[in-house]
Amino acid sequence: MVRLDAPRLPRGGLRCPVCGRVHGIGRWMFALALLLAAVLSLPVGGPARADTGTARSAGGGHARMESPAEPAEEAAARTGTADIQNSPVEVHPAVPLLNAPDTAVVWNRAGTGVYLWDRPGGAILAFIENGLVVRLTERWEGYGGVPFGEAAYDGGLGWVDMRSVHRVVVPEVGFDRLAAGGYLYDAPGGQVLAWLPAGTPVIVIGESATGWLEVELLVGKARGWITR
Repeated sequence: MVRLDAPRLPRGGLRCPVCGRVHGIGRWMFALALLLAAVLSLPVGGPARADTGTARSAGGGHARMESPAEPAEEAAARTGTADIQNSPVEVHPAVPLLNAPDTAVVWNRAGTGVYLWDRPGGAILAFIENGLVVRLTERWEGYGGVPFGEAAYDGGLGWVDMRSVHRVVVPEVGFDRLAAGGYLYDAPGGQVLAWLPAGTPVIVIGESATGWLEVELLVGKARGWITR
């Protein structure tokens, strides 16, 4: 069996090819280490990108390198959003009803009519019976869950409960209101269609030979016959 000895360096060190002196192995290794560190510190593969990846912080962690902020207009266009706080708010006025009459009739099935108030929930100015006509001013207000509208009646101005006030065109010819309650029939002496409370507004269309009146209800537009 042949034993091979490991190669040994000279005890005096290595002779420097530059200066011709013999240096200790420790200083020589130190110089090699410095040279290797200088080579490893050189940039490899072109300049580093500052906007991608991570950079090591002084505390040993990693800090994310942020890219430059893009303009707000470009960000809004890219994401499909806009700065809501700086966006102008368009306020549209109420659109008036086309060809809507300002006339209305008071009517409810109980035949009780409505009160005219100085303001919603205020003092009572007058009582308006079923079938009477008022004119609306297009001012509206809610009070206690009830819709109120401003209306002109008998030279005065006040507020009425709009649940019993119906906007209709009141004809100049044929308009009438029942003095007392009565039935609506499908024909003279025929089948009963409905009960009409006192003050129900109607338009008289014609009259039979026996004295029956053919009418059209102003609220609901139903047609039928009533006794005179």
